[in-house]
Amino acid sequence: DAVAAELKAAQAEGSVRAGDPDQLAAMCLLITQSTIQSAQIVEPILDADALGLELARCLNGYLKP
Repeated sequence: DAVAAELKAAQAEGSVRAGDPDQLAAMCLLITQSTIQSAQIVEPILDADALGLELARCLNGYLKP
C-alpha cells in the first residue's frame, strides 16, 4: 500500500510515531473516509475549508510522534 510505504518512510525520518504502518494507514483511511462521508451533515457547522483543517489536525495528532 502506497500510504503505508509513505508512513514507514516518515517513521524512519522521525516525523510519524512508531506503529505498524499498515494499521496506521488503515486508521487514516477510516478517519478520512468518515469525514468525507459526513461532510454534508456537518456542513452547517464546518464548511469545506474548516472541515479540511480539522481533518488535518486529526491526522497530524494521530500520527505525531
